[in-house]
Amino acid sequence: MAGAFSRSLGKLNLDTSRFLEGRSLDELSADEVYVLAKVLPGFHKEKRLQVYKGVLQEALKEGYVDYSSSLEVLQQMRQELDITKEEHDLILTELEVEYPTILDPSKQHNREDLLRQESYREAFLDVFIEVAKNHPNQTVVAELVEVMTGEKPIESLDAVLNKLSKDESLPLQQIREEYAITAAEEEEILKTTEPRQLWTTIAYTLDTLNRLEAIAIKRQLIKEATPITVKQELSVEQVAHCQEIFQKFDKDGNNRLSRGELCSVLRVLGCPFSPQRVQEIMDAISEHSNSDSVSFEEFAVLLQSDLGSTNEDQILQWFHLFDADGSGYISLEELHLYIKDIVPNITKAEIENMLKLADTSGDQQISYEEFRDLFQQMTQ
Repeated sequence: MAGAFSRSLGKLNLDTSRFLEGRSLDELSADEVYVLAKVLPGFHKEKRLQVYKGVLQEALKEGYVDYSSSLEVLQQMRQELDITKEEHDLILTELEVEYPTILDPSKQHNREDLLRQESYREAFLDVFIEVAKNHPNQTVVAELVEVMTGEKPIESLDAVLNKLSKDESLPLQQIREEYAITAAEEEEILKTTEPRQLWTTIAYTLDTLNRLEAIAIKRQLIKEATPITVKQELSVEQVAHCQEIFQKFDKDGNNRLSRGELCSVLRVLGCPFSPQRVQEIMDAISEHSNSDSVSFEEFAVLLQSDLGSTNEDQILQWFHLFDADGSGYISLEELHLYIKDIVPNITKAEIENMLKLADTSGDQQISYEEFRDLFQQMTQ
């Protein structure tokens, strides 16, 4: 685990050079890494939790530990970093929110598996580009583009490939065999989601956070539970989005949100409410004191509630969640960093398409004005 610790520590961009005497972090033994962590300036509690989360994430993905063994296997590291059992459990919940399959043994992929699938995707796209360059039937090329961009379902891929000549389709079939890709894997690897749909998911998620925060503020002002005023019935589309958001929060799939689940999701999305504040929100939603969970029906009422319309101040606050470096623009990397917490399996191509949709000026980044205009469309 020392290697994982060093890699996670290196991502913090702390000044370690004066302690290493020309060596790299990778050259340190486990004991040396722990000693460095104790003397390193700026390595406070939040940073320690961040490093521990990185180590735990890598250990789970590589299969070194599972849910039940992780606490014991990482015991020494927890002691060295002063990480409590409760903090360990909270990080596990956060990882499950960000990476829904990470704790599911039947869906875990080792590093070789992930590399195989990523290599297949790159090889497939390379071959596809070569086929498309000078193909005489541009209708077939257009259909392939529609599949690759998500305009047509991935299930129609074989039907489109059957329109290619044997010589044209052979390289695609060969790379399928070379990388031993199953039909289910191919669907997961190549499928894409329309960028407007992804932005809509983001908008609904942030609107939900806005409503949760409004409830918390209202509770603080009134100091007692008050019923949520229902504004209007939800449309079919709104119900679908409500179910999607609820499922992102409800990680154990029991159709109820626990305080731990809600607390973890809020923290991941940039709203680290205290457990007390989360409890107040849950009590307001359920209209019961000391509520231990919230049902889907109670959660749906939240999205019907009249808590005021989204204004520019709120949109600006959302913009700052994306604009990590405070430059006044959202880069492709910043877009990926924030969105992966909401849509963990999103592809690079899908994020690029999201940026293109919002970037009306064509400067490869999203200004506040572009972000505002897009979100005003989404929340109308």
